[in-house]
Amino acid sequence: MLQFIAQPYDKYSIPEQAQMAIEAGCQWVRLRVNDMPDHELRELATELVPLCKEAAIILTIEDRLEMAKELGIHGVHLRHSSVTPAQAREMLGPEAIVGVQVTDTAQAEALRGLDIDYAAFPPEASLEAITLCASRLQAIGMAMPLVAEGDFGPIAARHAIDMGASGVAVGKSILEADDPVAAASAIINSLTAA
Repeated sequence: MLQFIAQPYDKYSIPEQAQMAIEAGCQWVRLRVNDMPDHELRELATELVPLCKEAAIILTIEDRLEMAKELGIHGVHLRHSSVTPAQAREMLGPEAIVGVQVTDTAQAEALRGLDIDYAAFPPEASLEAITLCASRLQAIGMAMPLVAEGDFGPIAARHAIDMGASGVAVGKSILEADDPVAAASAIINSLTAA
């Protein structure tokens, strides 16, 4: 699974980024727009939410719970939020997606018993940390998908899966490619083959 991280970027608008992800076969777009004012996000959502719904892909947003609820976005990725995962679930309801960024196995284990859909490791986390976490969670009977975030290409993305990740989250390395659609598609093909 590829989470494409759409974010402000000088070469492509966020709707253009989402369209490229859709063309590549991506099934999940994660918005990273923490500094965007609410009125601009509402304006963006008028184009982005229908685009994602029409393509039947998941759309989540980092940390902006109130806006996720207001705009009908599928869920949130708690990255720098002061809101706890339990509060996010209560606020957004049982159908929403709630992902949580963690930096180590202890933080992932602390999510046990909470209604969380996945845990994500930031780019600075090593793949060995993900392997250790996946092994530990399996040993305690805790089934939780782990997402590795980083500037992955196809081979590195496949390696992340081999090391225990369930998926990868990639943004800038796709956007900086000569052909972002081909770059995203190559990652998706690599993950599908894993």
